[in-house]
Amino acid sequence: MPGFAPLSEDRVVLVAARDFESGERARLERSAICRVAVTDVGRLPERLAGRGAARISLHVDLDV
Repeated sequence: MPGFAPLSEDRVVLVAARDFESGERARLERSAICRVAVTDVGRLPERLAGRGAARISLHVDLDV
């Protein structure tokens, strides 16, 4: 899209993701994407602050 650019991996936080397709888990482990387990959601504000986040964009994926 004109005027938009992808976020760099170090600006992405993946929260409470559970199911991954083949190869996704290995790719995430090699990436700079921050992963937060559902058991650590209460620490999300400090994880965001530690990455210098002044604001966030939220995407919710509701696979059923």
